[in-house]
Amino acid sequence: MTVREYIALASFVQKGRLNHEWADELLDYFDLTALADKRIGKLSGGEQQRANIIRALLQNAPVLLLDEPCNHLDIRHQHRLMQYLVGHSNRASSMMVLHDLNLAARYAEHIILMNKGKVLASGKVGEVMRPDLLESVYGWQIRRYEDEAGFLFQKLNAKRPSEKNDKENLFYRSKMK
Repeated sequence: MTVREYIALASFVQKGRLNHEWADELLDYFDLTALADKRIGKLSGGEQQRANIIRALLQNAPVLLLDEPCNHLDIRHQHRLMQYLVGHSNRASSMMVLHDLNLAARYAEHIILMNKGKVLASGKVGEVMRPDLLESVYGWQIRRYEDEAGFLFQKLNAKRPSEKNDKENLFYRSKMK
C-alpha cells in the first residue's frame, strides 16, 4: 500500500468522500509529496507518523484525540505539526498526550497534569506547569524560564536516590562497562 493509498483510508470515515486537494496540501505541508507513491512500510518511523497524522486529519473529525503525536518526529516536524493544529483549531479541537514539557508549554491552551492516573492540576500553562508540581510528577529538578515566547523547561539533576538504589545503580553500571 502506498502512502497515498494509506491516507485515502480516511475516506472510509467520510463515506467515500476524500478531499483530494486537502490531501495534497497535507502531503506537501508534512513533506511527504515526494514519497506519496512509496510503500508505507518502506518509510522511516517519522515519515510513517506523519502519514498517520495526515490520515487522522483527513477524517475531518471535530475533535482529534492524539497520543504522543510527536513521537518519532524530528524537531522541525514536531513544531510543524503543533503549528498546524493550533493554526487550524477552527477546523478541529485537539486533545493530546504529550511528555515533552516544552512543546506542551509552547502550544497548549489548557494543561492537565496527571500522575499515576490521577489529575494533579488543570488550567493555564503558567498555573499548572510550575516546577514544584512537575518535580513531584517526574522526580527531577525542573527549572522554568519565561520570555515573550512563553515558557521553557530544563531538567536539572535527578533527586538523590536512596542508598540502596544508589548501590544497585553502581553495581548495574559496573556490569555494563
